Amino acid sequence: MEQAQAEREQQAIQMQNEVKEEELMIKEAEMDLKKYEIDQNNATKIAVAELSAYRGTEDMDQNRNGIPDVMEIGKQALEQQKIDSDRAGKQLELNNKRREIEMKRDIE
Repeated sequence: MEQAQAEREQQAIQMQNEVKEEELMIKEAEMDLKKYEIDQNNATKIAVAELSAYRGTEDMDQNRNGIPDVMEIGKQALEQQKIDSDRAGKQLELNNKRREIEMKRDIE
């Protein structure tokens, strides 16, 4: 009976440790998400500031390619945001996979 009690206590401790690990992983994922949101907000503010700097020059086409320069700048900003967003998404996926591998290793 003592051995059964000790095994139950060991299982309870192991379950508590697993719950704590999961809580830590959730907090880390939330922190990653907040960082991503902050980065995206800052990138948007920069893009808005860059576009505002060109206000009044909507018809300007310095390289004479038929596309107003403001449109080219906006397109470049959107492309950069997409690249940054994709990169952040991939980083989140890698972090999640790393956490899963670590959990599996700990369980084994």
